[in-house]
Amino acid sequence: MPLARSALALFIVCGCANASLRPVARDILPLQRLRLYETGIGYFERAGKPPASASTTLPVPAGHLDDALKTLVVLSPGGKTGVRGVAFASSVSRGMARALAGLDPSTPERLGWRDVLRSLRGATVEVRTGKETVRGRLVEVVTDGNEPTLLLLSETSELRRLPGRAVVSVRPTDPERAAQLGTALDALSTHAARGTQAVGVLATGSEAITLGYVAEAPVYRPSYRLLLEPQKARLQGFALVHNDTEEDWRGIRLELVNGEPASFLHPMAAPRYARRELLEPVRTLATVPQLLGTTADALWGDHTEGTEEGLIGLGEVGSVGHGGGGVGYGRGAGALGGRGITTTVGASGIVSVGDLAHAANATATETGALFLYAMPEPVTLPARHSGLLAFLDRGVDAVPITWFDGPGHQGEAGVRLVNDSGQTLPAGPVALFSEGGFVGEAMLPRLRPGERSFVRHGADLDLEVRAGRRAITEEVRRVRLMDETLEQHFVRTTRVAWTVENRSGLPRTAMVRLDIVKNARVEGVEQVELDEASGRPVARLTAPARSVRERALVLVEGLERKTPVSSLDAETLRKLGAALGPESRAPLEAAARATEAARDATRKKADAERELGRREADIERLRKSLEATRGERRGPESALVSRVLAAEDALVRLRDRSDALDGEIERHRRAVKDALSPLK
Repeated sequence: MPLARSALALFIVCGCANASLRPVARDILPLQRLRLYETGIGYFERAGKPPASASTTLPVPAGHLDDALKTLVVLSPGGKTGVRGVAFASSVSRGMARALAGLDPSTPERLGWRDVLRSLRGATVEVRTGKETVRGRLVEVVTDGNEPTLLLLSETSELRRLPGRAVVSVRPTDPERAAQLGTALDALSTHAARGTQAVGVLATGSEAITLGYVAEAPVYRPSYRLLLEPQKARLQGFALVHNDTEEDWRGIRLELVNGEPASFLHPMAAPRYARRELLEPVRTLATVPQLLGTTADALWGDHTEGTEEGLIGLGEVGSVGHGGGGVGYGRGAGALGGRGITTTVGASGIVSVGDLAHAANATATETGALFLYAMPEPVTLPARHSGLLAFLDRGVDAVPITWFDGPGHQGEAGVRLVNDSGQTLPAGPVALFSEGGFVGEAMLPRLRPGERSFVRHGADLDLEVRAGRRAITEEVRRVRLMDETLEQHFVRTTRVAWTVENRSGLPRTAMVRLDIVKNARVEGVEQVELDEASGRPVARLTAPARSVRERALVLVEGLERKTPVSSLDAETLRKLGAALGPESRAPLEAAARATEAARDATRKKADAERELGRREADIERLRKSLEATRGERRGPESALVSRVLAAEDALVRLRDRSDALDGEIERHRRAVKDALSPLK
């Protein structure tokens, strides 16, 4: 494969020429501290004394150089050492690399032998074949069939044709041209962003300095082990960290941050050029005669439009959550005695019967947006290696429970876990162990200090909670008009019997989620807490070993029911008036009468519309009969005309009646709202 060998030789020659121009890092400021964030970035901190005779350097991956330049911070204890700035080899964008190398912008990303040869057109080169070495300027690369042929103007002004199959190597003799081509090859390489860029620090003074910068880093991933011991449960936390750099970590201080500070990509390292407007001179003067085989387009020149390199953004890594079904207690019924009424039911902001959320909410002690975990010992991790590091090992408040999404649902073995570690726990998987063995796995949500979570890890077949007889009563406390809606604030009392059966030989604790609002109180259970995942209250019940017990629960809720005024009926309004005092009864009775009048007018309107339909059908039939008798004796045609005219007159009267009923309905509806206005 002579062509492949020739291309390789050309690449090697150009690459070596470019490599000789690279600055060599003489003294690398050692990595002392690394802080990893959940957003996929790391804060790298390097510290040490600047050398007296050589510049201090930072080994930054080329792909991370933009991040480092926009976040570099200098820390100098006592201010005895100053940093004037940093210096680095200029970055070259892919577009600029092509332009420097003389590559056609339409050249494919994967460069071939012909592409590189054509980029050297006009350059002084040395071409070596199997028989001779020729020096001169490369005029053109032409294709004869599948083989490229080099046209060379030799040093003796001889125009030579060199078949591509005979060429062993091509070497640019101009060092600057070779360096440009080498730079282009570096920028176009698929590994360009993975190389290390030496950033020189321009420091003055001999005291130690600390340089910090942000760069992309693998996200650390926490996982937990929960040991359910008889005396005190123990939570162990581990973080999986990755050293994806080419630098060994030697005794660094590693810190993990639980939080998501904003960070973004922003191009800084590569030179950027603004586009200037090209103004045509009043008198156009050409640099070559117009008749020298050129065209107007060539004289005008190519206007290469600027393009911006796109940035690829990664979406947030979502956390895994557990869904659960609810249990109904008949909530969402219509208004008292109403039929076909569109209503919504929610917690009342006027009638207060309790505050389960206030009683159950945990108090968090975290005051900042971020929480820091510092590894207790220095971390050593070779380049391109990963490690599972312990960051937590302490006792926690964890009690085994059986979770029910509601009575009648399948029980789930779980743990009521309170984060009393004093630290914010990042979300992650947790493996549970009890009695010397593995009992299940779950996902632990992010927990601030003092927060609670019900962690479920498997089915529980020994505990069962069933709902039995139930009775619901409602007591209206207040009615008020809000815009076009009538609000009923009432207390709903639900009495329900639960049967709790424990078939195991140990006492059990059941946590049953209640389908009630927070403005409520519950009687007949040991305690009510709040499930922060669903925002619903949860009842705690204890069940002795091998027992079947019935528990009588009383659920009292302060609710409000919202009904559009247009959907109210007289029966509902009168029932509300009977349930309330005289001050509300009179407006509700007046609204009931207006509602009845509106209902009667609506019925008449419907009758009128039906009659209109029949009359229109009759007129259409008469017109067809009239058309059929057109031209016959005068008598039948005249009778049909009279009937059509009479029907049309009746139709006009019916339409007037329908329009009048529309106005009457609207007046009655306004009367309903006016009657209810004192209830605001």
